Amino acid sequence: MKKNILARRILVSMAAVAVITTSVFAAESLQEKQMASEKTEISETEKEEQDMNFVVHSGVVESAESYDDDSVRVQISNENMGLVAAINKDTIILQGGEYKKLEDIKAGMEITFIIPSNAPMGLSMPPFTGSVAVAVLKDENTSFDFSKYDENLVSESSKLQLNIGEDTNITNSNGARKRFTADDVKNTESIVFYTIATKSIPAQTNPKMIMIMSENENADSDSIEFEYVPLRDTAENAGFEVVWTSNDAPVIIKNNDVEIALKIGESEIDVNGEKLQLSLETKLDDGKIVVSSELSNILGNK
Repeated sequence: MKKNILARRILVSMAAVAVITTSVFAAESLQEKQMASEKTEISETEKEEQDMNFVVHSGVVESAESYDDDSVRVQISNENMGLVAAINKDTIILQGGEYKKLEDIKAGMEITFIIPSNAPMGLSMPPFTGSVAVAVLKDENTSFDFSKYDENLVSESSKLQLNIGEDTNITNSNGARKRFTADDVKNTESIVFYTIATKSIPAQTNPKMIMIMSENENADSDSIEFEYVPLRDTAENAGFEVVWTSNDAPVIIKNNDVEIALKIGESEIDVNGEKLQLSLETKLDDGKIVVSSELSNILGNK
């Protein structure tokens, strides 16, 4: 009788061990599958990043400290380990499709750094970079997207499609002196600023501004290049009055509805309070003020 009880106990113990062993193997198998799946997902993400010429780091500004006259050390925090970036006067800073300055970066703001994918990154904690190409400050009234856009101007995620109109300001990060078209945006990595988008899939929008970050080698080569034209003649031929006080003060161009302010040595102009960027800096040439020829297009639309 005792032998039978002992035998039954041994059988029960063996069965329990078998169940536990099977459970362990099953858990290990599931874990291996999950790890393989994660590796696959990581590989796909890495592949997408490798296909891009730029990477994106977003976060909240913890500090923005000036360390010389034209540079700021910006530290951001995010769900990763954060980032420290050195930004100088040559770094493009945008907010809502408008150009900003170093002093506009404040602690507590949400910011996105767009950095060349091959840029060196310091091994400090958090990592350090001095290679920010563009810094984008969050704007409450304007959305922005950074992606590669295909032949149909659809983003790589297929979430956004661009309907580029005549009022879309298209530029590039290199400051090229030409007028860009929709064809220039195709097959490029670009920053897009927009306000309204449809609820379709993909959402469609008429962008406010597009900054091309990578060039499209297949784009038409007949894009219009701008040249310098006399400011006064251009403005008066369009029916505007030119008000000049000194070379250090803004030059005012105005009619009954529009007032435009521009300064010598700068490419940014103010049109009824809205900041626009010309392809060429306003300058003095043989005693006369000359501007980018695209100003005539702006005056003609006013």
